[in-house]
Amino acid sequence: MDISMEYKIILVVGCVLTWLVFILALAKFSKIYIQFVQFRKKVETDLAGMGTHVRKMQLSFQELTIEHRRTNKLLIELIEAQKNSNPLSGLEYELVEEEEIIQN
Repeated sequence: MDISMEYKIILVVGCVLTWLVFILALAKFSKIYIQFVQFRKKVETDLAGMGTHVRKMQLSFQELTIEHRRTNKLLIELIEAQKNSNPLSGLEYELVEEEEIIQN
């Protein structure tokens, strides 16, 4: 079973090309993996920073809500006091009660 020289050359060239394609694919995959790891680190850092900002915004909104409720209570007290003592002529107002929404 003698293999001809042409067949040996074709076999060697085929093996070399297959190996080259495999190595190039491995290099490309490695490059993509390194980019993915860098992207993941950047996104984790950004998310950690965004979490801090979101917590600050949430606290600010909670403070604004508390201040808004306090202002509404004072305004209702002022209207009640004005209504009981000396109603203003020509001033029309209506008290609207809203359900209090409690959020965690």
